[in-house]
Amino acid sequence: MGKSLKERERTPAGEGRNEAPSVPDLCNFMNELLRTRQFERAIAILTEVIRNNPHLGILYGYRGIAFYQLGRYAEAVLDEEAALHMDPDEVGTLFNQAEALFKLGNDDWALRNLDRALELADRRGSAKETVECMQRLVRIIRNKEMPRELYY
Repeated sequence: MGKSLKERERTPAGEGRNEAPSVPDLCNFMNELLRTRQFERAIAILTEVIRNNPHLGILYGYRGIAFYQLGRYAEAVLDEEAALHMDPDEVGTLFNQAEALFKLGNDDWALRNLDRALELADRRGSAKETVECMQRLVRIIRNKEMPRELYY
């Protein structure tokens, strides 16, 4: 039986790493790293995995979230753009990129992403909480309700 992703990640380089983690395992592990604020570690792992799997947009999305959390907004925008290139209708990725764009002062692009994300969310019946978060950011941008620095 193969090792779990956490076991493989803890294994020193070159030992027992013949088996690549499944995408769901990797996503679960990334969620845990992000939840526990291990952003640098997530970036390092994702960078290596992306090097070997550059066609998996979800990996760029996760790394973009980690970059955003570290205040590395330009890198977040680039990774979210790479993810959107592979899946242009991913609501969460559009929203994540919009947040980074807002932080960088690119309100027009952020609003285009948010409009598209809200349109898709409405069509798909996305979670009310997600829609409310996107609508809040639209209001913040359009009405200048809050300084960029105070937006999380």
